[in-house]
Amino acid sequence: MKKTCMAACLAISLGFCSTAMAKDIDAVDVFAGNSLSAIAYADISSLVNSKIINDAMDATGSNKNGSVMAGLDELAKLGIDYKKDIKSAVIAVDVDMHSCMVIDASKSVKALWDKEMTREGSSVTAYGNYQIVNENGANGVLLSDKRVLICEGAFNIQTVLDNVAKPKALKSTDKVLYTAYSQTSAKADIRVAGKMIDSLRGDAAKARIKDGNIVVSAADAESISVSLDFKKGISLDARALGKSDKIAADAAAILNMKVAPFLSDPSLGEMGLGFLPSVVKIASSKKYLTVNVDMNDDQVTSIVALLAVMAGAK
Repeated sequence: MKKTCMAACLAISLGFCSTAMAKDIDAVDVFAGNSLSAIAYADISSLVNSKIINDAMDATGSNKNGSVMAGLDELAKLGIDYKKDIKSAVIAVDVDMHSCMVIDASKSVKALWDKEMTREGSSVTAYGNYQIVNENGANGVLLSDKRVLICEGAFNIQTVLDNVAKPKALKSTDKVLYTAYSQTSAKADIRVAGKMIDSLRGDAAKARIKDGNIVVSAADAESISVSLDFKKGISLDARALGKSDKIAADAAAILNMKVAPFLSDPSLGEMGLGFLPSVVKIASSKKYLTVNVDMNDDQVTSIVALLAVMAGAK
C-alpha cells in the first residue's frame, strides 16, 4: 500500500521527527491544553539543507534507506519538495507517551489535504469547525492553509483543537515544561524539553551514577533542556535541572570522572579524534548539570570520515 501524506509526515518526524485561522498561534502553544511530558522543535528547512547532516547520511548510507528517506520520497510524489516547502515541525509527547505534531509549510497544502480527505481508506469526523481525517490509526487536521496537525490515534486531538480555537499559552498551563523549553536556544536547529513525570520516576531511579557513597540518578532531575545546531560545525547544549545545587554538582563531578578515561585514551589521536577533550565540557551551575559539545567544521569532518570507515566495515 502506498504511503499517504499523513504516513509520510509521521515517518519524517519519528526519524529526526480544516478551517482557516486569522493567524496561527506559536506551534508550541498549540499543545498548551494537553498534559505533556516533552515537546520538541525542529527547523526542517535548516536541517535538510545542512551540509553536515547530508555528509553524515552519505557516509552511513542513511540517504538510501530508512523511514525518513521513504517519507521524503512520498512527499515528493505528492508535490512537496522537502528542501523548500517544509519550514518546521513541533512534536509533543503526552504523559502516556503518545505523540502529536504540527507541521508548518512555506506554501499552501490545502489542495493536498483535500485529496487526503477523499482518499480510499480514510474517514472524516467533524469536531466543531474542524474536519478530522483518520487514516491507519492516525488523526490529522488542516489547521490553516500552511499548517497541518497529525496525531497518534490515542493522543487527545480534541483538546488540541479546543486550545487552537481558544488559545492558551504553554507558559500559563505548564510552567515546568515551558521553563525547560525556554532554557533552549531560540536559534538552534533542534530544541527539546522534557520534564520528569510520576510514571517515569521509578525507572529513572534505576539509571544511576555513583562515586563511593555519592549516588545520583535520573530521578533527581526535574527537567531537561537540549539545544542542537548544525549551522557551523555541531553545537550541543544539554542541561538537566536537579533538585538541589549539590545534586547538580555531584552529577557533574561523577560524569567528569566517568568520561575522563575515554577522553584521555591515546587511541583517540590515532583515530583523528584528539580534539574531543577540548570540545566536551561537563559542569554545574546552581541546580543545573550542563553538558556542552562544540565542534568546528573540520572536527565534524573527521567524525564523518570515521563513520564512513565504520559503515564500510560492516
